[in-house]
Amino acid sequence: MENGNTLKTIEKTFDILTILLEHDGAGVSEVAEQISMPTSTVHDYLRTLEQMNHVVRKGNEYHVGMRFLYYGGYARHQQKLYRIAKSGVENMAEESGEHANLMIEEQGEGVFLYQAKGADAVRLDTFIGNRVPLHSTAQGKAILANLPEDKMYEIVDETGLKKYAKNTITEREELFDELKLIREQGYATEREEYVDGMGCVGAPIKFDDGQIIGAISCSAPLERFEEAISDLVCRTANVIELNITHSP
Repeated sequence: MENGNTLKTIEKTFDILTILLEHDGAGVSEVAEQISMPTSTVHDYLRTLEQMNHVVRKGNEYHVGMRFLYYGGYARHQQKLYRIAKSGVENMAEESGEHANLMIEEQGEGVFLYQAKGADAVRLDTFIGNRVPLHSTAQGKAILANLPEDKMYEIVDETGLKKYAKNTITEREELFDELKLIREQGYATEREEYVDGMGCVGAPIKFDDGQIIGAISCSAPLERFEEAISDLVCRTANVIELNITHSP
């Protein structure tokens, strides 16, 4: 019973933190209503989190604290892919003038590990650490296409094919046909599958044995979306793979 209560407490703690994150801050009553807990209990949770520097109070609202930046920065720096690919993503953004990304797969979702913006990059509602569905982004599809077949099917079955923009793929067979094409040509594209008005090219990053470890991408408005971006993304992916192969 003690272990069960402890796990429930941890679960409620992260439920509260998720609400603060998704609502860009919230008051005690709002949090209590969202998770059906007494106001006094939620207040105790938030006060404890504040004392531990995990949340900060601004007026009548609580917000996620900067302590999580430390956790996230540490977790990201442990990723060898981040340390090696960071400069390549920055160069890709500078050369294209657009928005460049580095993504890994974790628990069936795509996680933005790093982003860089070129001079003409459009502001997007994505940020480092943001989790997105693999089927709706070019870099996500590049990862999905190169996963072992059983894991690919498992992710699609568990996460589904939710529609996010006008051209999001929502049919299994259409997606699997697309993934087959991606494996054949070595890169993925998407036009208005995650964000209306935007196009993207993504290329996988793999070890010598073919194991997928992540993907990079370059996004641009459709009016500036050129096939030349595909060459830039693939060249950058090749350089990153070489650097990973020859790194200690």
